[in-house]
Amino acid sequence: MPTSKTSYQPPYAMSPFDDPDADFVIRTSDNADFRVHKAFLTTASPVFKDMFALPMAKEKDVSQEYRDGAPVVELVDDARTIQNMLCIIYPFQRPDLATLEDVYAVLRIGEKYGMDHVLASTIPSLMRYAETEPLRIFGIAYRFGFTQEARIVAQQTIRYPMLPLPSQMPKEIVDLPIAIFYNLLQYHRKCREAVDAVFTDLGWTLTDIPNFSASRIDNRIITSSSWIWFSDVSHSHCAMSPRTFSFVLEGVEGRACPRAWWTDYIAQAKAASQVYGWRAALTSPEVLEPAFRQASRCPTCGKEVYKHLTAFASHLADKIDFVIAEITLQLEEIASN
Repeated sequence: MPTSKTSYQPPYAMSPFDDPDADFVIRTSDNADFRVHKAFLTTASPVFKDMFALPMAKEKDVSQEYRDGAPVVELVDDARTIQNMLCIIYPFQRPDLATLEDVYAVLRIGEKYGMDHVLASTIPSLMRYAETEPLRIFGIAYRFGFTQEARIVAQQTIRYPMLPLPSQMPKEIVDLPIAIFYNLLQYHRKCREAVDAVFTDLGWTLTDIPNFSASRIDNRIITSSSWIWFSDVSHSHCAMSPRTFSFVLEGVEGRACPRAWWTDYIAQAKAASQVYGWRAALTSPEVLEPAFRQASRCPTCGKEVYKHLTAFASHLADKIDFVIAEITLQLEEIASN
């Protein structure tokens, strides 16, 4: 780490990094001086620990700059990144990592100086961007060896089409090993297929819920469901859907026909889930309210639709979470640097 002796004195950083009792000065690439305590840095970083273990030139030695009695160490990192790093190391305050660029810069400096605590402490800030920029966050998580976070954020990519590839891919994705990017594409395809199957083959909406029964009486299949749209109770002003759904329950095979307003809800929820993510889409007013309005025209459905459909929306989101969790993203080659 280079040092120099100059008559110019950069400004000190703001408190607490202007403490006159600190025993070292860190000078940044953009000329800001941070007075720091060696104990904090050596505890947090093996790199700083080794550096401070080296003999330091005396103050009168022209090869080593001192400021206000403290030796100056010049780093190639800028003041914003150094301050964010120090705020994590010091027990006084948390840094304001206002942008993804801030987060990435802190991760890089934490890696460079072997600061595991800095890396771990920055993960929550990184994951704040998982919904809005999942591809970039996946690339960053892989880059720094955050295996669990890489798998979590990979699920967020399902909301976005990945093929055909955009003309300008995020740099974080361009830097991925080709094998990992291929695995991500395969994972994305399998997840999209699994989600589509949940919306297409809806027989599970009968057999996966409590209070559903099916029996054969005189070659007829008699069903009973707790969902109002599958109910056999008389409905007025409420059309049946042209779609029927097959099911198998305790050896009984049959088909069930729901109300048309419910299949309309399923179609709208499927379309919205490709944009907003399934849990947000299934419970959004834009998707639920048209179904509420249609169902309310029927005296039978209108009494129960709000309770039943909001409960079902949560159940449907859980079902999608389950089928996604069954698909594994291959990250055996997860990078450590």
